[in-house]
Amino acid sequence: MDPDKILDTAKSVSDTTQTAIDAIKPPDEAKNTIWGRVAKTFQNKRNLKNADYDNKNIILQEYQNNLRTKTQEFLKLHPDATFNEANEFLLMKQIDDSTYSLNDEYMRDRFAKLIANTAMDSSEDITPLFSDVLSKLNKKTATLLVKLNNVNQNPLAYYGTNRTIIVGYFESVKETPNMLYGEAFISKGELDQLVSLGLVSIENNYQISVPTNPQKDLYFAIKKVAEVNGFTDSDFNSFAATMLTDFGKKFISLVY
Repeated sequence: MDPDKILDTAKSVSDTTQTAIDAIKPPDEAKNTIWGRVAKTFQNKRNLKNADYDNKNIILQEYQNNLRTKTQEFLKLHPDATFNEANEFLLMKQIDDSTYSLNDEYMRDRFAKLIANTAMDSSEDITPLFSDVLSKLNKKTATLLVKLNNVNQNPLAYYGTNRTIIVGYFESVKETPNMLYGEAFISKGELDQLVSLGLVSIENNYQISVPTNPQKDLYFAIKKVAEVNGFTDSDFNSFAATMLTDFGKKFISLVY
């Protein structure tokens, strides 16, 4: 993967959010001060209040130490780099380790959006965890996640002896405000991945409905998919609901 291509993609997004710092070439003294703050920010992500997370935090800290070393090497080779360019480089070192290729334009756009938001962030809310999660998504799972963002809860049902998951979600109707229609598909691991990454949660034995229209069958699309694939009522195991976690909502706000 060519880092220059990723940088070009990232800059196409971040350049649209022009800030004064993009035009500044800070002297070495100022740059060292800036990167001292960045290093401290990432180091302070460790949460030592909960011993259950200690091992993970130690590993994360070592990874951050490695990133700081790479950043120092970058600054030596690019002494005139702006703060944002160096910050983008820090994230790109993680992106280089992505599980999936960045040849897909949709996923490149997601990374570029995260890089741009990270360059502008001053709240310490954005951690390396976001890019790590993004690197584990492919286009199908990334697209499904944003579809699940249309409403607070989405239908889910299990069919068959292997508890086949049929996922329902709602698509917006173009040019018709507040209009949604149901879609569904058999999950081949996409939902499991979103759950394992902490983006989505599942509430079993919980059938969702519209309070103002209780007769509306929100599981209609799921039942049609089940019927097409040979499932019967006797195969049915459980209604359930899927919903975004708080982390999932924050993730979507950063990369979509």
